[in-house]
Amino acid sequence: MLKYYNDIREMRDVGAKRRDEFNYWQRSLEQSHHGAEDRIRDAINATVDGKLARHGWTNECWFCSSFLPGPDWTDTPYQPIYDFMVERYGEEPAWNQ
Repeated sequence: MLKYYNDIREMRDVGAKRRDEFNYWQRSLEQSHHGAEDRIRDAINATVDGKLARHGWTNECWFCSSFLPGPDWTDTPYQPIYDFMVERYGEEPAWNQ
């Protein structure tokens, strides 16, 4: 079951439709860019671990996944997401996705 943290006390199910979409995109990314998901997860976990080390489990220990790579994804673990979207939709729609 795909989960997300609603706050520091509660995890919630994202729902069947979102879970199915996530699983579809996860499989598609892996087929297109083998190993990308593991590198992305490692990068996200490193960000979380760094925040936990600096702030502990407090209101300062949060992040928005959309902000992680910043505006330029070049040579980051997140670049395969953009590359996959470009392959699928072209450059302009990929940027908007």
